[in-house]
Amino acid sequence: MVVTGKTVFSLMLLLLLAACAELPTRQEAIDHLEQSPVCCQSLSGISYAPFPADTTGKISIDSASPAFEFDTGKSFFVAYTLPDRALPYRLVANSYPVGYGPADATIFEPTMSILDSDYNVLCTTPPGTFTFTRQGFFEGFKLTFSVAMESMFYEGAIVVDDPRAKYLLVYTSTEDIEAGVPYEYMGFAQVYSGCGYWIPIPTGKQQVAIGHSPFGMFRLDLASVHAADLARFSGSGSPADQDRYPGNGFSIGPPRSTGYRIAEQSSDLPGKTVSQLQFVSATPSGSILEAYAHSILLDADTDALTGDPLTQFIDRTINAQRQTFGDYRVEQSEITIKGTSCRRIDFTYKARNPLLLIVLPARGYDIYCVHPGFSVTSYPMIIRVGVHYGYAYGETTEGLPDELAGYFNRIQFDAAD
Repeated sequence: MVVTGKTVFSLMLLLLLAACAELPTRQEAIDHLEQSPVCCQSLSGISYAPFPADTTGKISIDSASPAFEFDTGKSFFVAYTLPDRALPYRLVANSYPVGYGPADATIFEPTMSILDSDYNVLCTTPPGTFTFTRQGFFEGFKLTFSVAMESMFYEGAIVVDDPRAKYLLVYTSTEDIEAGVPYEYMGFAQVYSGCGYWIPIPTGKQQVAIGHSPFGMFRLDLASVHAADLARFSGSGSPADQDRYPGNGFSIGPPRSTGYRIAEQSSDLPGKTVSQLQFVSATPSGSILEAYAHSILLDADTDALTGDPLTQFIDRTINAQRQTFGDYRVEQSEITIKGTSCRRIDFTYKARNPLLLIVLPARGYDIYCVHPGFSVTSYPMIIRVGVHYGYAYGETTEGLPDELAGYFNRIQFDAAD
């Protein structure tokens, strides 16, 4: 069943209005699976639907879904004919929690298999392919958990690069159903303000486990493939060592740690920023870790700069940050990367949240380099590489984790367009 974006709100409203329409518990979902007959005895007997034309919609797996006895155990599943698309490409799945709040939420951990026209399995996502990503602080909001669920999910992908590929199966395993996601969030009490509003007051961190379930809701996307993806799924080498993602004037690898995903990869953007890459991850308590790289092209028509363009550009950026964030503090130093002289800006600041009446700290660094293919005395291309650690409520550290502290060494200066 595909749920489009236009129907999500209506379905949520019906769930709230229907007193008897409660979401099944994890145990009830497991009981449904145990009691459901299998649809067929072989993969050739499965009915394969056309791949969803609307990849913005969510696909639900529930008691109405067919069941099959896979090699990894009995599971509900969905089955599709692969789209007619040039090879190679990636199939990306995001699986979202289902529930009224963190304490009773469940989540479906997918397995994806690609089959040929004779229903032979060509490849399957190995254990550990899907990583859990979470947004952090606002997940503890009971009243906004349905919104927070959009920012916490399992994400994984499989590369389709075999011309024999014909069908896709999405299911889960008995081992995965028996597992769960350790989960820490900030609890809130709703206190009436006396002015017609309820104010959320933090009550402390709560620890639960989001149980895996044979029921779930996920989204499938088609995406282009990088050479690094082919290396990852071929099982050769470490992704942290092999992956390199190109930008205009640079390429860079992700932080040397598991759990990071690509949040943005753009080129030929309007304005000064001609390309950007961003990798994100999160701590168990909800702090957000970001690593990024940008190429920024200055020009005489839009930048009235005199003297050293790099210095003036950095000063403008720092002043803009000070106007945006409270207590924005910086320390500047010189650094050399790959033989290129650069300027490093270490920063800390405090971001006030007007809704929760609290202040959340952050730290990180930005390193600015004039692309070695441009002259410092002209209007240059600037390569900016940096990290940002946004702390969850009640969390702070004196320094950055190792994968962020050394992230800038992953940059490589390439020919610029």
